Parts: sequence; structure tokens; C-alpha cells
Amino acid sequence: MSADRFLKAYNELDDHLRAMMQIDRGMWGFGRVVDEAAKQSSVVRRYAGDLKQFADLRNAIGGG
Repeated sequence: MSADRFLKAYNELDDHLRAMMQIDRGMWGFGRVVDEAAKQSSVVRRYAGDLKQFADLRNAIGGG
């Protein structure tokens, strides 16, 4: 997967979680959004660690 494809997918996931939780982009960082979503979604809870690693990767490739 190219960096551009990863960043697009990451941003879509970020947008989806924020919409699900009704959280604006400027309100919290992605890790906090994942933590809050994990309280309501067993799927997010199951993959919370992976999602946070995606954020680290996004930051490493310069998408953040």
C-alpha cells in the first residue's frame, strides 16, 4: 500500500470514528477518539491498539 493510499484510508477511518462519536476534529486527538469509541463499540475496543499504531505510522510518514 502506498503512503497516499494509507493516508486516505486513515483519514476516512478518522472521519468515521469522529462522526460515530459526534466529535469535531479540533476537539480531541485520534487516540482519545479511539478510547471514547472503544467504550461504545466492541469492534473498536478489539482493535484499539492497532488503530493507535496506525496513528503512529501516520505521524511517522508525515501525515499528521
